[in-house]
Amino acid sequence: IGRRLTGRSSGDGLAPKRPELLPYAPSVSVRSERP
Repeated sequence: IGRRLTGRSSGDGLAPKRPELLPYAPSVSVRSERP
């Protein structure tokens, strides 16, 4: 998932600077806090 946030892996076919990626940011932050 982290790679998709960077926008390098455009597997979704959407630009890295899309509002759809914003909701993913908090999800990754919560997972990062977990061991």
